[in-house]
Amino acid sequence: MTSKWTWYVAAGAIGAGLGAAAVWAALYEDTLPSDIAALEAECSSDADDQDRVIASLRHELEKEKALRAQERSGRTNAERDARVLAQKQLEKEGYNFEPIGVVSSCFADRRGTPRQGALVPGGKARIQLKTAISPTSLECLDQFSHMWVLFVFHENTNLAKVSVAQKAYPAKIAPPRLGGKKVGLFSTRTPHRPNSIGLTVVKVDHVSGRCVDISGHDLVEGTPVLDIKPFVPYDNVPDLVCPEWVAERVDGPARTVDFTPDATAQLERAIGAMRFYTSAADLQATIAQVLILDIRSVHQKRGQSSDVVYSCRVDNLVVEFETLESAIQVTKCSVFDKRTKGNEDEHDTTDANE
Repeated sequence: MTSKWTWYVAAGAIGAGLGAAAVWAALYEDTLPSDIAALEAECSSDADDQDRVIASLRHELEKEKALRAQERSGRTNAERDARVLAQKQLEKEGYNFEPIGVVSSCFADRRGTPRQGALVPGGKARIQLKTAISPTSLECLDQFSHMWVLFVFHENTNLAKVSVAQKAYPAKIAPPRLGGKKVGLFSTRTPHRPNSIGLTVVKVDHVSGRCVDISGHDLVEGTPVLDIKPFVPYDNVPDLVCPEWVAERVDGPARTVDFTPDATAQLERAIGAMRFYTSAADLQATIAQVLILDIRSVHQKRGQSSDVVYSCRVDNLVVEFETLESAIQVTKCSVFDKRTKGNEDEHDTTDANE
């Protein structure tokens, strides 16, 4: 009896459960489509909002780009106008360049300084850069055998007339090697130019710190240096053509340079007072290279023999010499005495047109 009623109760419960499930299933089937539709509508609305936000951001970005472009264009135009104005001002007032260094040279003054450095390969000097120039700017320069030096002819007698507009420069000059014949100013290498700047090639001997030791130069003591550049293979001109008076290396008859025994002994005793030479033989060879060029000016009868004694300085050595028929004879060598500097111009061999 008990088991029978138990079965009825269980069956009723199962029936009730199935009924409830059916009810819930019916309710779910009625609400699910509407929920999905609502969710889709909400997602669509969110997507529209995102599209509007993205579109707004893109619009702002394009406005910012346009604004930046206008600012850049305005800045570029302003910079161009400033450059044009500065260029006009420079053309009117002139360009100002600060030297990067100065030369300490074996050639104390213009007398004896060769017209081309290669003519005196034994000539020595040092270029000392200013402290404002970093030593690292000279890195790798020692990998080149030669370099260009752009410099100022600081010992020109017309340097007080610094403005080209204020000075009427002669269009033609008489180079010493033409015996009075004149040629155009710019076909010569005269230091007396509208702009007193020179350009020369020198041999690089050693680079250390801010110093460059050089040789084979034509630079006077104290020469301001504007720039240096390495000499590279394509600086050479294979088919170079120049006038005969430029190509000739020696003025007048061929001569030798001889030292009297006294002059040789004096030179050897003075070697300890030199700045650039430690070997008497090297110094003597350099002096010979200088004098063989006949450093006398035209009015001193360059190329002709003379019994007049002239002098020049090489390093700290004052060299006195005579020009004979077949030889240039060095008669005396003495250490330079600063107290006698005022008398140095007595036999000045410098020619203004060289």
